[in-house]
Amino acid sequence: MQDHKKKEKMSNTEVLNMLNRNLRDEVLIEIVGAIMQRQKLISQSFDVRLQSEIIFMLKQRNYNLDDHVFEENDLDDKLLDDDELVNG
Repeated sequence: MQDHKKKEKMSNTEVLNMLNRNLRDEVLIEIVGAIMQRQKLISQSFDVRLQSEIIFMLKQRNYNLDDHVFEENDLDDKLLDDDELVNG
């Protein structure tokens, strides 16, 4: 029974990909927007329109417990992929 439940479980990305674009965008705006509103720097610095645009620029990245996300004194743009630096 446990194995069957594991097979039925879908990732958040898989569920979102099943939705039509408009509904998926609404869900993303609602979820990510709520998270962004809790961040004072973002909510006080950017208007709602710009916050909505930022949501679609974000990319999810997963890290393991021992991964080094960045090192002390790293430049901010090292956190971006090469194509993100070029294409902005």
